[in-house]
Amino acid sequence: MKTFRNCFQTSNPLPSEHQQTVNTLSAFASIHSFRKYLVLFAFCIAFASCLFVGAEAKADDGSRLWLRYESLPVQKADAYRKLLTTVVAPGNSATQVAIREELVRASSGMLGNKLATENSVVRDGAIVVGTPKNCPAIANLKLDTQLATLGTEGFLIRSVKIGTRSATVIASQGEVGALYGTFHFLRLMQTLQPLDRLNLTQKPSFNLRVLNHWDNLDGSIERGYAGRSLWNWKELPEKVDARLHDYARANASIGINGSVLNNVNASADSLTPQYLRKTAAIANALRPYGVRVYLSARFSAPIELGGLKTADPLAPEVAAWWKAKADEIYKIIPDFGGFLIKANSEGQPGPLTYKRTHADGANMLAAALAPHKGVVMWRAFVYDAKPGSDRVGQAYDALKLFDGKFASNVLLQVKNGPLDFMPREPFHPLFGVMTKTQLMPELQITQEYLGQAKQLAFLAPMWREFLDSETYAKGQGSTVVKVVDGTLTGQKLTGIAGVANTGSDQNWTGQDLAQANWYAFGRLAWNPNMSSRQIADEWGEMTFTHERQTVQVLTRLLLESREAVVNYMMPLGLTHMMQGGNHYGPQPGRDAATYFHRADANGLGFDRTVTGSGMVNQYQAGARERFASLATCPDEYMLWFHHVPWDYKMRSGRTLWDELCLHYQSGVNWTGKARKDWDMLFGTIDPQRRVAIAAKLAIQERDAIEWRDTCLSYFQTFSKRPLPTGVGHPPQIVTAAPREPVLTGDATKEVLPLTVFKNLQAGKKQTVLVYGTSLSINGEWAKAVKEYFDRQFPDQVTFVNGAKAGMASKWGRENLQARVLDTKPDLVFIEFAINDASKNNGISVEQSRANLDNMVTVLRGQNPQVDIVLQTMNAVWDSPRSAPKKYGSDRPNLAAYYEVYRRYAREHELPLVDNYPNWLRLQQENVETYQQMVPDGIHPSAPVSKAVTWPAVESLLEKGRKGAMSNQATNQQTTNLQGQQAPVAPVTAPPAVEAVVAPPIVVTPPAKENFHIYLLMGQSNMVGRDTRSLGLQGDNPHVLSLNSEGQWVVAKDPLHSDGKIAPGVGPGLSFALEMAKADPTVTIGLVPCAVGGTPLSRWVKGADLYEKAVSRAKVVAQAGVIKGVLWHQGEAETSKQENADTYETRLSQMFNDLRGDLGAPNLPIVVGQLGEFLTLEKYPYVDVVRGAIKHISTVFPQVGFADSEGLGHKGDKLHFSAEAEKIFGTRYAQAMQELQKPQ
Repeated sequence: MKTFRNCFQTSNPLPSEHQQTVNTLSAFASIHSFRKYLVLFAFCIAFASCLFVGAEAKADDGSRLWLRYESLPVQKADAYRKLLTTVVAPGNSATQVAIREELVRASSGMLGNKLATENSVVRDGAIVVGTPKNCPAIANLKLDTQLATLGTEGFLIRSVKIGTRSATVIASQGEVGALYGTFHFLRLMQTLQPLDRLNLTQKPSFNLRVLNHWDNLDGSIERGYAGRSLWNWKELPEKVDARLHDYARANASIGINGSVLNNVNASADSLTPQYLRKTAAIANALRPYGVRVYLSARFSAPIELGGLKTADPLAPEVAAWWKAKADEIYKIIPDFGGFLIKANSEGQPGPLTYKRTHADGANMLAAALAPHKGVVMWRAFVYDAKPGSDRVGQAYDALKLFDGKFASNVLLQVKNGPLDFMPREPFHPLFGVMTKTQLMPELQITQEYLGQAKQLAFLAPMWREFLDSETYAKGQGSTVVKVVDGTLTGQKLTGIAGVANTGSDQNWTGQDLAQANWYAFGRLAWNPNMSSRQIADEWGEMTFTHERQTVQVLTRLLLESREAVVNYMMPLGLTHMMQGGNHYGPQPGRDAATYFHRADANGLGFDRTVTGSGMVNQYQAGARERFASLATCPDEYMLWFHHVPWDYKMRSGRTLWDELCLHYQSGVNWTGKARKDWDMLFGTIDPQRRVAIAAKLAIQERDAIEWRDTCLSYFQTFSKRPLPTGVGHPPQIVTAAPREPVLTGDATKEVLPLTVFKNLQAGKKQTVLVYGTSLSINGEWAKAVKEYFDRQFPDQVTFVNGAKAGMASKWGRENLQARVLDTKPDLVFIEFAINDASKNNGISVEQSRANLDNMVTVLRGQNPQVDIVLQTMNAVWDSPRSAPKKYGSDRPNLAAYYEVYRRYAREHELPLVDNYPNWLRLQQENVETYQQMVPDGIHPSAPVSKAVTWPAVESLLEKGRKGAMSNQATNQQTTNLQGQQAPVAPVTAPPAVEAVVAPPIVVTPPAKENFHIYLLMGQSNMVGRDTRSLGLQGDNPHVLSLNSEGQWVVAKDPLHSDGKIAPGVGPGLSFALEMAKADPTVTIGLVPCAVGGTPLSRWVKGADLYEKAVSRAKVVAQAGVIKGVLWHQGEAETSKQENADTYETRLSQMFNDLRGDLGAPNLPIVVGQLGEFLTLEKYPYVDVVRGAIKHISTVFPQVGFADSEGLGHKGDKLHFSAEAEKIFGTRYAQAMQELQKPQ
């Protein structure tokens, strides 16, 4: 039996589980005769041969990461030993010592012999490492020119002759660069590459390659899945965990050169002297390996630690506190890297708390760090969950405005996608538009949304996808990596950040395979053009085995894993469907999830095109066009950008529903196959990690099934469609969370019919008219309108129903005089789209818009203050009751005609009652019920018309009524100081909805020669539509405005009261403040004349707004000197080619007429450019109008130009934000001052 036992002996001890099997078999053989069990013995020999193959796979706890330095195959080890005999790395610096130790450690493990260390090359096979300054052998090679191009972190590795001796040189300008070269050389050995003819150079693509640790001072880790923090704050600084040495080695081996030690949700305590000393101890441990430390700083620290009353970044005492704090830090940690800042995000304090900007906050901190060459990494993860806005577009809205405004030592740290590290997101639009700002990608290594430490998701393909994304920042080929590495924009300070997945667990990352993501981040941070396959191959061979087939299987599993996770979690562009709080497991029915997936009976997905949130317009044209069309949008982003019908045919030829189901199933299928593939690696993977990983893969398969079943069950309640063949049936169909049916249309929240109510409240009689189709002449909603006014304003309102059954907009235009104008209405409801859409009427979409435009224009020509409300109505169907008529089939493009009304209302700032979406949803959610509601296919029954259409109309009327009442109360607060000056007629009807908190301060202007007056003319962007920051204004007695009562008051936004919509912050006030600052001896007077939604036709000589502005100007000229005009208009001219083509001619004539009528032939006029955010989809001739505005300022005398470059919108892709308007005003002032300079 000794022979039997000996046949199992190997040069290395067997793993305990295998050795126990051998012992059992040996004992069994010893008590039975050899002859009887000859067959069994043969089997044992065969079994032992299997064990022998696996005998090389020693137990491993994963703590050595990819720096295991295991024995190399004999043939390769013999070859390397001839090339590597001694280490020559002179110098006593901590980094040079680390280089020598690493080479000795690695050679001992891989080659079995410990290399000798020498001070010079005395034999063949020397590895010479260092810089020209610390190593004479390298200095004698005269490599200075080549090394200069590589910098202090780059390196050169070359096979050379030093004297007569062969050697391998690893050289750099800096010792850390030499260390990086050393690790690269060892990586070549670990992956069995040839070493005899080396000649390579490398340098990092990014200056800063930083891990962000979300570690708290109590030792916990936010979104940490691998134990406690690596920093034992309680024991520091006296005791420094020896594991930090290995942490530093691992980072240096992949080129990571920075660590942010604490959570972005920072505690101010991290900046106290006590914790700074602890941080210094960590810095001392990491410094030899080129890893600098950074801290997340809490923006309110001056209050919490310094006792200040404010953290306002523009307050001198705040700036001084941060400067002193920076000086203190650098005395303790001379190579401190800088600050990471999360501000005004998820409850964190920041500059917006003090009505300052992100640039203000970042630049104040940058100034404190600049003397020490420190940097500020300012996170772009900011959002304001305001109603009606798209969450994923809010960072753009908050930051785009400040492109080019950040200091040179500031990096704007931007997540790879616009949401929050989801399994798949398109690239963040800021990477395409902020080309004047230093951008730093932020990736997440810890798998917060990808199964955490329980599931395999190799993230290199995800990051590769992001880095290779086409931004079109400067045309085609403008990939993200070219934007952020400086290639495209010349960005000098570059960086990339990764949210770390490390912790106190023995294997560092909680899941052995998750180490690959730490490794992948470092490799891509060094070279962002590396392929995912190369990274996976390297890591697999260095971390597990040289057995090629095993590495190939492991690489395949890694490369497939992330796509599999996407498939079983959130395929086809779905997002944010995980559970709240822990972010683990599916919960598609929670509110936050439904906001993003928008599942309904019609389909699935978030419409971010121009028909939805419009967020797609934040991308540059090339990317925008690709994403915005269903025909070109990649499948993987389809539901991110589009709400897609369940039966929509995908590129595969399958319906969306089937495609969705099969994606979920393919993800589940992969997890099962991955488990089988992993089990096949028995014997080539050490048993400890093999078993641990197998357990994780089992959890992953279980979780994948849960995701599939939960999500498909939920979505099936909307789709009402069966699961396709091949999809595992969920255990039960779960009813979706009950949702309240919305039975009212979406009346616009801002544009209200105010004039009619103001007049009624003043006791004036009014006429209300309904004009449209049979839906109006016979609709119960129209009767309810009459009843409403009779109830609210008895005997004051004449109600007229001018509609006629079967009519379309052509009839409406032709009969406008007799059925509408002759009644002299004050409020008109218009709806003709449902019949315009009928094929029998032969009216195109373009003709429908033209007819609508004609009716609105003529109505306003008769009464500029008329309130006009547009409506979309119900959906239609082919009812047998109406045969042979087929109302549904006859209107195949009904939605397009309704869209005409939506766009027209938006562009001309008209109230809109958009009933169609609600009717459509009712039709799709329950077809039978809908058909009973609209029995003949087009006309809702009387009760239904009252129940569904009327509430939306009533809501609009009530808002208008209450808004007018609010304004009336405000106006009564104003002290009437008639007689101070000649009364001036109001330029428009009543003020808008929002009341002024305090009554205006009425003042008497100074002497005429010291009172400089400017007219504010144009449409809504001169009025201002962003109401934010209205309550945060000071009083400047040298800046006045003319109110609607003809009084001069201390100017405050809103300056205008155009009666259509709540006015906000325009450019006028900041313009005036700038002008007053330039000449303190004068007082500035502003005359608001602008009216939202107005075309140029109302501003030409003879038209209503022109004549009112001239009349107003002539009156105020008695009190002061008219010094100029600010003009912003043109958005209303961008929809028709004729208007756009003639814009410059018409505007030039208007300017000539204005100067003539005011008797000022050289009156300075500044024209403002239209916003960059206006898109060709919504405004097809916007470029023509932009060109006209720019050109007129170059050819027309005394006309200046205020550029809108870089100015953002308030969220509607039409109106400038409040902050943008303030900047715009200063640009108007600069242009005006240029015009007023002596010629």
